[in-house]
Amino acid sequence: MQYTIYNSTKSEIREMIFFIGIVFISELIILFTLINFLRRIDRKVRIITRLVDKKRMRLKWNLCTVKELTEDINEYFPMLAKTIERTKINFIIRILNQSAQGGILLFFKPKYKKLLLAFKTGIGVGRKLLRI
Repeated sequence: MQYTIYNSTKSEIREMIFFIGIVFISELIILFTLINFLRRIDRKVRIITRLVDKKRMRLKWNLCTVKELTEDINEYFPMLAKTIERTKINFIIRILNQSAQGGILLFFKPKYKKLLLAFKTGIGVGRKLLRI
């Protein structure tokens, strides 16, 4: 029996079969390496996906909290501004009232006439405070 694959001898055919076997085995090794690499990547991606899902719920809750906080600030800021304005006006009125009382006392006592100049200065300071 004669092997005639492109006029090859028996030893050449064995060498070709051996070569094809080596190429096939190397392809299998590469294939298994790729499959293991893809499995490892898949595991890591699943872990990351779980973490992202957990963080997504936390992030959603945080965004809702920030939204509520912003709404509260928008609601209470005008009231805070009015309160500050009232406190400022009350403070100025208190300063002017005390200055006027002191001035009246100084104005009616003759020995304190030298301090009348201080009273006028106090009124000037009070006027400047009203402009603030």
